[in-house]
Amino acid sequence: MNTFTKQSVTVRAPGRINIIGDHTDYSNGFVMPAAINLDTTFKLDKSHNGTFCSVYSVDTNTTYEFDIKDVKCCNKDSWQKYIDAVLVLLKEKGIEILGFNASFSGTIPIGSGISSSASLVSSFLYGLNCLFDLDLELIDMIQLSQKAEHYIGVNCGIMDQFVSFNGQRDKAMLLNCGTKEYELFNIDLKDHTFLLINSNVSHELANSEYNIRRDTCERSLHKIQNAINIESLGELNVSDLTIIKNVLTPFEYKRVKHVVEENNRVHLVRKAFENSNLTNVGQLMYEGHESLKNNYEVSCKEIDFIVDFCRENDSVLGARMMGGGFGGCALLLISKKDITSFSIKLKKLYFKNFSFQCSSLQIAIGDGAKELTCSYDHNLTSVSS
Repeated sequence: MNTFTKQSVTVRAPGRINIIGDHTDYSNGFVMPAAINLDTTFKLDKSHNGTFCSVYSVDTNTTYEFDIKDVKCCNKDSWQKYIDAVLVLLKEKGIEILGFNASFSGTIPIGSGISSSASLVSSFLYGLNCLFDLDLELIDMIQLSQKAEHYIGVNCGIMDQFVSFNGQRDKAMLLNCGTKEYELFNIDLKDHTFLLINSNVSHELANSEYNIRRDTCERSLHKIQNAINIESLGELNVSDLTIIKNVLTPFEYKRVKHVVEENNRVHLVRKAFENSNLTNVGQLMYEGHESLKNNYEVSCKEIDFIVDFCRENDSVLGARMMGGGFGGCALLLISKKDITSFSIKLKKLYFKNFSFQCSSLQIAIGDGAKELTCSYDHNLTSVSS
């Protein structure tokens, strides 16, 4: 049998929005993300230079050169630590990678809460899988991408990576982060659309209180398990809140209350979409924000200002903070025809209050990771079948 060997590939993996269900994924709860048309694109070529590798960031005009035998995790700054993490994890799995040259660029604003890091890791790993024919299954790449972020110090759940690989155009995903079961369903926003407002307040999850929130949830789970037979917070129902209130501190109860009620909101939003009730979707988005602000305490004054402004505008059906928190983006469900006038008013008032600008990002719901192009070497290799 005659076969070609791949010489180069170009791949992309997207960022995501999360319509509802924040800070529930790492408690094996429910989320409703969607892949978007902002992404990270990698081009990779086999170097034919032993184990020497070179990775070039187009956006930062920086190059990382190394011998793959010497890669360790993860003492680099910036994007280089993500490259290290992926390669170390593949090595730990006994997967051999030879030398390669790569370049990448992205359209996702860093620190915006729409998963620039998950997009980068997923795109890089997907590219290696394509270039070297590693035969990794999607779930393997999802879990490896998640573990790469854990190596770096972000104890994230599986949502970002899952939708980056599995998203589909014009579809949202209802994902059970415990069982990994998911449903992709069409959403009809009619004369409305999703709009991101970037607060331009950066967050660095590894250096924020993100990991503290997860630790609190895990500590609370151990206490609750003395009263209710569960394996994760994602199994709790709203009716369980009266029971668990007696076994948690008031501080812990606030955190768990958010997780339980947010899981319930995910299912209510799914039903609202099914019934084409966008008004109800928007109201549940506002409720989710209030819980993230008051119970989980991961919002900030800039994001709260954006959401409060939205409440005063009939053109916006709903708004909420999105992502890890402490900055980043607010997600709006807004009338298409009012985007320009709304954005002008908001930016003017935002600058007046904070002395720097917010920015708007118009997005579309897009596909998950895919191979865009590939090329093969010119020599046929004869293989016996």
